[in-house]
Amino acid sequence: MTSFAMILGMLPVALAFGTSSEFRTSMAVTVIGGLVSSTVLTLVVIPVVYTILDDLTLKVRGKSRRVEEFKEAIKQEEITEAAK
Repeated sequence: MTSFAMILGMLPVALAFGTSSEFRTSMAVTVIGGLVSSTVLTLVVIPVVYTILDDLTLKVRGKSRRVEEFKEAIKQEEITEAAK
């Protein structure tokens, strides 16, 4: 949310036309590019890489995520039945 507010706040500076706006325009474009790239990295790339590495780790260990989830569900069911 903060990044989007910053990007929208920098748009008028990036699109400015006038005297000596060359320096400010290039700085605004650079700031907007950095914010967009860091936001995409944070929200898309990092979770995808984490998921891929997590799946790869489970494959290397010879386990499947579904098997682990099934075992966990069975444990929870046994705990619930034992509490009755």
